[in-house]
Amino acid sequence: KAFVKQCGLSPDGFFQMAIQVAYYRLHGKFVATYESGSTRHFVEGRTETIRPCSTASCAFVRRMCDDPMWREATGDIRDLLQQAVSVHSATLKRVFVGQGYDRHLLGLKLAAHELHLTDVPLFSSKAMAVNDHIVLSTSSVPCDQGYLGFGPVTEDGY
Repeated sequence: KAFVKQCGLSPDGFFQMAIQVAYYRLHGKFVATYESGSTRHFVEGRTETIRPCSTASCAFVRRMCDDPMWREATGDIRDLLQQAVSVHSATLKRVFVGQGYDRHLLGLKLAAHELHLTDVPLFSSKAMAVNDHIVLSTSSVPCDQGYLGFGPVTEDGY
């Protein structure tokens, strides 16, 4: 953790990028990823979803996994990692101040259900199905013995 910080990177962001690399190396694709973010600063605030899989993380992962010459391009890799971690940190900060989107979508979905609106194109779209199928659940809870991780939330998940 100290070394990652010395490199000017967020340990959480670095860890999230490592998870993205590992999954991509195993499966050759990117998937919806969940990390919980606290909204405790708001009345009855609970959690919001942080989405570690971003355009920047995908660029970093592709360079690490698909380019056989990546070892010779350490400066490029470092820049891509820094960009991916920066995007992740910015996303995390937006979530903490209530600018995430998952809980807003959930609120709309629940409101539509209460109003008996059964055919809402947004909620039956392929994009929403992909968004809602969380394959990687990456949250962890610190405790005295180390960390307790969240389990998978889908049958094909981790």
